[in-house]
Amino acid sequence: MDDPKQTAKTKHLWFKEIWYVLSQVDCTEYVQTIKSHGTELKYLSWAWAWGILMEYFPNAEFSFKEDQNTPDGAGSWTVSVTCEVAIGECRREMWLPVMDNRNNAIICPDARQISDAKMRCLVKVLALFGLGHYIYAGDDLPPSFEDEETLPEAEAEAEAEAEADESLRAVDEPTPNDVANWSADAAGDFINKMINLVRSTATDLDGMRSFITNNTAVLDDIKKYHADEADRFRGALREIKDNFQTQPSPKEEIRYE
Repeated sequence: MDDPKQTAKTKHLWFKEIWYVLSQVDCTEYVQTIKSHGTELKYLSWAWAWGILMEYFPNAEFSFKEDQNTPDGAGSWTVSVTCEVAIGECRREMWLPVMDNRNNAIICPDARQISDAKMRCLVKVLALFGLGHYIYAGDDLPPSFEDEETLPEAEAEAEAEAEADESLRAVDEPTPNDVANWSADAAGDFINKMINLVRSTATDLDGMRSFITNNTAVLDDIKKYHADEADRFRGALREIKDNFQTQPSPKEEIRYE
């Protein structure tokens, strides 16, 4: 299996790939426990959570939106905070009321209580990306540390789907000698496969660029030995690109020449 840190550094960032990396991180040694009214509550310190994230995605950023005040009709109010985290072009946000240790909304919270809630909200957003998600789910270890044979069937199916999706990112590459000896029909079948993969896996221009980058070598060989099929592939790319909602600027044009 690929090293998660290497995956994070070298691949185009998709939500599924970010989840694959962060959901496998074991945060056990950083999890703290507090007792409140006979119940043990586990939480991940925001400082450790952000530090762990920086090991994998050092360019990640977070921001907070304007606090939302909710009047109670008696001259008092409660406050909710909202945090957004961006990892590359992937963004998620989450909200959290300012609460006490009983998880009750605090009436007229002060600046310190609001600040604490914001940092807890940050950790909550990171869980949406996969980091420490298992803690919120009530598990002691992330899925990657469970015995493979004891994984629930649904998790095993999800893992298989993720592996299948990853296999679509790059087509099995034949050697230049193979491509040179292909018949016109064989080259045509291969290009049909490439076109279908682009249509099924690329949801935007970045996805199309990522696919082409992952298959540069074989596409160059197709262009060299089967120019007609290379032209047909370029035409298909233009058609697929035109179906995307966002059009690139001239400097962002997808090129396969």
